[in-house]
This record gives sequence, C-alpha cells and structure tokens, in this order.
Amino acid sequence: MFPRAVWKFLSDHDDFSWFCSLIRRLAFNNCAILSHAFSKRLENLKAAIALHIAFYNFCRVHTTLRVTPAMQAGVATIVRGVADLLL
Repeated sequence: MFPRAVWKFLSDHDDFSWFCSLIRRLAFNNCAILSHAFSKRLENLKAAIALHIAFYNFCRVHTTLRVTPAMQAGVATIVRGVADLLL
C-alpha cells in the first residue's frame, strides 16, 4: 500500500498525527489524479470531498479502532453502506 521508505520512516518515528496527515494527503492526491478526466467545477469537487469524508468516517471500519470513527465518537450506532450515503 505504501512505499517501503514510508514504512521505515513510520517505524523510526511514532508520530500518529503525522501518519493521519499522510493518509489524508495521499487520499486527496488520489482524488486529484482521478479528477483529471472529470469536471473541474468547484461544486463537483466539494461533493467528491464530502463523499470521501463521509465514507471515511461512516462506512470504513478502521483496523485499529475496529469500528468507524463516527461510532467511536458516538455519532453513529451502525456501519453505513455507500448506498446509504447516496440516498
């Protein structure tokens, strides 16, 4: 998933906030790469980022938490599906 140099750096530096920032930067870079073939309108970019953040917080079960971040924060009680986000 990540280059070997990143894992070596993470094993040397145990900075959780740096790792969270790295994950977010990589996700947004991936979003930027994927958006090259699509519309460049600002409202579409806002919608794509909102969908990504909603998926990250409400649908994706994180391995370290074993629940979604929304469930950990007490905002949600169940894991949502992508179909729930789109409705």
